[in-house]
Amino acid sequence: MAYRTGNKGIFKLTYPRTPPYNNTGDYLHSKATLSRLQFRNYEWDKPRHDPELHLTAGRRIFEATKEALSNKREWAKHEHLKLEAQWEDLYEKEEKLKDTFVKLSQFIRSNQDKRRRAEQIRQEDYILRMQRTKEIERLQQKIALVVESKKEMDANICSLKMYEQYLNQVVSASEDFKNADDLIMRYEALVNTRNILGRRQDENLRELEMARAKTARMAEENSFKILGLNNMVADLNSRYNTAFREALHWENIVLAIKSNSFEKYQEINEVRRSCWNMYLLMCKRKSEVPKISEDDFEQQLLYIKKTLQELATVKELAAQGKFHLTEKARPKWKKPVQPS
Repeated sequence: MAYRTGNKGIFKLTYPRTPPYNNTGDYLHSKATLSRLQFRNYEWDKPRHDPELHLTAGRRIFEATKEALSNKREWAKHEHLKLEAQWEDLYEKEEKLKDTFVKLSQFIRSNQDKRRRAEQIRQEDYILRMQRTKEIERLQQKIALVVESKKEMDANICSLKMYEQYLNQVVSASEDFKNADDLIMRYEALVNTRNILGRRQDENLRELEMARAKTARMAEENSFKILGLNNMVADLNSRYNTAFREALHWENIVLAIKSNSFEKYQEINEVRRSCWNMYLLMCKRKSEVPKISEDDFEQQLLYIKKTLQELATVKELAAQGKFHLTEKARPKWKKPVQPS
């Protein structure tokens, strides 16, 4: 049997660690045994009434209370930890509940949107189904009309079968047509041509009648004007004859001017060629390279004028006797070649 010992008091007391209901039998057995024995009440067996006894009892109660308090504190710590764990669990459950509410609200909102879209789709499907139903009914009516038309066409084909045979016989007898379709197309073309020609003839007849009526009306209205116009025509003929004679006169003058102009043009070309030859000859005599183009006549004339002025100056200086040219230094002038 295990015992618990108290060391804090004056006396060391031991207490069994068994539950009370297990020691009930021992207690009753010891009580019965003591009741059979006769004890003498000795003086030391009587309880004393001194302060030490009360102090010991108080200390025992204090120790028991202190131990109970420490046990309560340990129990309070464990309970506090349990309570904190429960609070954490409650906080987690609260967060989960909040998340659940948020998700639920989102789910409800999404369900509302889906329901709204589903309602809209259902309405659109209903409208589309009604439209398709109407189209089906309309198509069924058309099909019924087509079936009736087919029946009528079959009846017409049966009634026109002998004509088809006749056309096939005609095509087989003729060399111009390959099949009945060519014959029918030829017939339709001829019919269309006849209709077009008839309409065109009617239009031409109407236009002819209108033109005839208009001509008669204009002849009646303008008969007097025609007489005046005849007089004007006679005057214009006389003026035309006069103008024709003057035109011949001026044409002769123009021809003469053109012939003179051609002669002048030839003379100008001869002068230009002479200027060019003179320029080349002067450049050759002066031992210079020709720098002026053949078409620049003004510069050529200026060059020739400048050269002649230089020659005149040299001639005056030679006449005054200021310098004498030797026979070798005297330039040999040649007569320019006349253009043919």
